[in-house]
Amino acid sequence: MFEFIVCDDQVMFSKGIVKLIDSIFMRNSFDYTVKSFTDYNEDFEEIIKRKGSKIYILDIELNNGISGIDIARKIREYDWTSTIIMLTSHGEMGYDVLKAQVMVLDFISKFEDYKLKLTELIDMIIEKESNRGVIHYKNKGTSYRIDISNILYIVKEPLGRQCKVVTINGEYDITCTLNEIIQKLDENFYLTHRSCIVNTSYIEH
Repeated sequence: MFEFIVCDDQVMFSKGIVKLIDSIFMRNSFDYTVKSFTDYNEDFEEIIKRKGSKIYILDIELNNGISGIDIARKIREYDWTSTIIMLTSHGEMGYDVLKAQVMVLDFISKFEDYKLKLTELIDMIIEKESNRGVIHYKNKGTSYRIDISNILYIVKEPLGRQCKVVTINGEYDITCTLNEIIQKLDENFYLTHRSCIVNTSYIEH
C-alpha cells in the first residue's frame, strides 16, 4: 500500500494535492491512502513513529512556528526509508533544504507547474516501489501491493493455496503458496515452521 502524508497550511492547496493523488491512482489501480494535515500535531507524530515506508509531501513554511524542514528532521529521527517531497512558495529556500541533509527526493516551487512535476515524481515512485520489496496480488480486478517492511507475519491457511499476510495496516488473503512468498522476502524474515514466516524486525524478545 502507498501511504501519502500531505502537510500544507493552505487548505485549498492541500485539497488540490489530495485530488491530484486520487487522479493518479485512478489510472494505476494500486491500493493507497492519503492523510492531510494543516500543521504538525500529535496524530502526525504518531504516524511518523509508526513503522512502515510512507511518502510525505510537505510545505516548507507553516503558520504554527514549525517548518517542513523541521518536520523532515523529525521524520528522519525514526525513518530513513520514507520519501520526502518539499513544496514552497519561496524558491530561494532550496539551499536550506539541501543544507538540512534530510534526504529530500525533490524540491518543487508552487509558482511553477507543480502539478506536472508532482505527477512525474509520484509516477516514478509508483514504478520504482511497485517492483521492489513488495508483494503484488489481484483481487476482484484491483491490483494490491504489500510493502514487505510492513509485514508482521505470514501464515499458510490449512487448505489450498491460500496465505494470510498480517501487516501493521491490516490483513490480506493471497492465493499463492508460502514458498512463492518466501522468494519475495528479505533476510529479516524467518520461517518458524512449515506454516509460518515472521518478520524479525518487529520481534523485541
